[in-house]
Amino acid sequence: MTTVAAVDHVRKSRAIQRADVSAWYCTNHGTRCDETKPATIEDDWSRRERKYKAADVLLFVVAAGAVIAVRRRR
Repeated sequence: MTTVAAVDHVRKSRAIQRADVSAWYCTNHGTRCDETKPATIEDDWSRRERKYKAADVLLFVVAAGAVIAVRRRR
């Protein structure tokens, strides 16, 4: 999951860069105002990040449980 989160973070960073350009055009020229705002992209990322972290914790707990189960069988 951590790798997926890292790739998604890079994608999010690039999307924010594009959105920042659009926001500048909207503020200074009144064009491109209908494009996604940087804050929206960041909020969406924050929600996904919480899910990635929860999945990492769950995978760790499952792996630890598997190790404990194997050791108890010996």
